[in-house]
Amino acid sequence: MRRTISIILTMLLALNTAWAVQKVVTDRNVTAEYPLASAEAIKTRGIAVTHTGRIWLSSERQLPGDRRAVVISYADAAEGPWTDVAVIPGVEGGLLWIAPNGGLQIYYMQDGMIYSSACPNSTDAAPVWMPPATVGEGVVSGAPVFCPDRRLALPVQTADGPAIYISADLGMSWTPSGGPCDIPEAVKAYNNPHLYVTPAKELAMVCGSH
Repeated sequence: MRRTISIILTMLLALNTAWAVQKVVTDRNVTAEYPLASAEAIKTRGIAVTHTGRIWLSSERQLPGDRRAVVISYADAAEGPWTDVAVIPGVEGGLLWIAPNGGLQIYYMQDGMIYSSACPNSTDAAPVWMPPATVGEGVVSGAPVFCPDRRLALPVQTADGPAIYISADLGMSWTPSGGPCDIPEAVKAYNNPHLYVTPAKELAMVCGSH
């Protein structure tokens, strides 16, 4: 029988905590230089809507040579047309999220690592994607949460159980959670974590049993 568990992780992050800047991986840039072998999506990976109504979609597609990629597309109306604007070859995932500053973010995995990339001008005629940031090991299991202290918290599943990565700069760099925000040992037997902020401004996690 599958069970779910909810825990409260009070965000008491000390202001003097040293948050290490994660290395920016420059050889995994989001790029539009890869020709698509098929216009049909294998799987839809993410969807997000900007304040202007532009719809963004990430989907898994086929590349020449039996390779796959995550393709980022947008449409300015529900009926289309859709425009492919970027390709991330050889990755999995593709969760899309609109940040509090209005920028678009995508989260994806490659070789056991999680990466994020931002598009600060997602409503412009020529959207530009920034070089990706390394988040850390694991698999993204849910959307990031904007915490009351203005940090981002990203829920992930690792080989050791649920985990949280924290960003103090809206996704430009990431560090594992620690201290009062760390995951209790008893919870690490669970999986598929998701986060939300309670009315009391506490960070809460919901996850399931194996």
